[in-house]
Order: sequence, then C-alpha cells, then structure tokens
Amino acid sequence: GGGTELFDSLISKYGSDLPSGTNNELSNVRSHRTIIRNINGKKEYVHIFFDPLKAERDDATFLSFIEKCRSEIKNGHLVKDHIPFYERYFLISPESVELNSEAIMRKTSNSGFDIVVSNREKDAESISKLMTIRGEAERNFDNLFNDDDRIMLKLYLEKNVEYRYFIQFLVLIMRAAIFNRVEGSGMSVDDVLRAIKDLKDVKDPWKKNKDNIQITDVQKRILNLLHGSG
Repeated sequence: GGGTELFDSLISKYGSDLPSGTNNELSNVRSHRTIIRNINGKKEYVHIFFDPLKAERDDATFLSFIEKCRSEIKNGHLVKDHIPFYERYFLISPESVELNSEAIMRKTSNSGFDIVVSNREKDAESISKLMTIRGEAERNFDNLFNDDDRIMLKLYLEKNVEYRYFIQFLVLIMRAAIFNRVEGSGMSVDDVLRAIKDLKDVKDPWKKNKDNIQITDVQKRILNLLHGSG
C-alpha cells in the first residue's frame, strides 16, 4: 500500500545516513535522524530510527516465515493469507520452487528501521524511549507458542490460547506497575523479582501468631517502593 511505499522511499533516501551497526561502538545502539517536511502548509517531523539488534530479529523472523512458506508450497498445503508472499518472494514453476533473492534482499535491506511521523513531537529521544518500552512489551509475547508449552498447556485448543494471552497481559500489567514504582531507584524489574522471589507471607488459620519473617535490607527497600513509601 501507500504506507509501505512511503516507508521504502524514506529508508532509501535517508536510511544510508544512519550507522549500520557494524561499528563495535554502535552495534547495540539505536540511531536516529529527524527530517522536517511541509505537507499542505503544515510542518511534520519524520523520525527515522535504526536498531541493529532489531534488524537481526527482523531478519530471523522474516527468513523463518519464508521457510515456512516454502514448505507450504512444496507440500501443497497453501495458506490463503500467504498467497501474496508466495507470489512476491518465490519463483514457482511446475519443476521447482526457488527463492526470489532480489525481492528478499530488498525486504531485508529495511530490517531494523522504524519510522514515526508526528506533527507535534520534535524530540526523537522521547519517541525512542517509548519505542524501547514497546519493544520490551512485544518481546513478552515472542515465545508464547514454543513446542514445550504448546504440548503441556494444550495450546492447540483455541480456548487455551485465549487464556494464555490473558495471563501474559496480566504479567505485562504487573511488570509495568513494578517498573513505575521502582523507576529511578537504580533497580530493574528483573532485579526486583530476583530479590523478592523467596519472600513469602504464609498465613496459617490454625496459628494465632504469624511467623516472624526475616527480610533483607534490599527486600525492605523494595517493599517500601512498591507500597509507595520509599
């Protein structure tokens, strides 16, 4: 569509100005460039980002999908929604199924890029922080359907898939709540979870007095942060 064409044209025109990530000092850093355009007399800010780690993930995801499509074609198990991909990324004849290398290279050349267009937000750093948060949220859903969970949790049942998504959303909400509480404390969400994983408050209805719970200074600090008193 028009959105894809605009994305491709902007990357083609300005993407080469961004570091490719081959330099060791920049290999894990998201780089960006902002272009100001005037559209019908109104100013808009086009923020172009390149993340080398995202590029690796994009390539791995895309090439895995291409292999899946090739298997579908060879086995005759075509998926209706995949037909545009068969036509674009494969050279199919009665005798063979070959990859369309030119189309695949054109696709992967845009890996790792993101574009955000805004008529208000000038600061690319603010957008970059939001993209980092979005990326972390998306990665929470990356491995929901691995082979072990698919069997153990019976994820071949549609009802169970819905439950799995619901649980993962709850996890995401809880992580966000912890993050908001501990932001600026020097601790990450994972630090917090590791520190309090052994902290238990077990109430026995047959005991009048609750057992004394010994907590470390770190655990006490975390509890104060989570309760908003530290």
